[in-house]
Amino acid sequence: MSLTELRLPPLGGDLYLPLVDRLDDDELAQLRSPPTLTPEQRVAITMLALGDSQHHVAIDLALGPRQLQELLRSAARCLRPPGGNAVPALVNTAYKYKVFPAPTPETEKSPELKTTE
Repeated sequence: MSLTELRLPPLGGDLYLPLVDRLDDDELAQLRSPPTLTPEQRVAITMLALGDSQHHVAIDLALGPRQLQELLRSAARCLRPPGGNAVPALVNTAYKYKVFPAPTPETEKSPELKTTE
């Protein structure tokens, strides 16, 4: 059973564990670089960008719902997204900064559909 399955807090462990199998090594290295945002804010924003719900992010980071909301509010105060505290605006603004790593573009070609599909 993995640490994520046990839902143990990341204290003393690898905070980036929820992202290990979901991001490239280069992307993880960039996330671990000296941040403008705290590591917890960066991981939360990245998990939200990957499509995780706020509930799931809070569980994986061993935070309560209010703690996650405050974490995102403080990130919004740092980045000042045009949508205020709205999560999509925060994620969009975070990825506009060069210090925040953009997702690696997919290189796989999309499948071609037949006219019958």
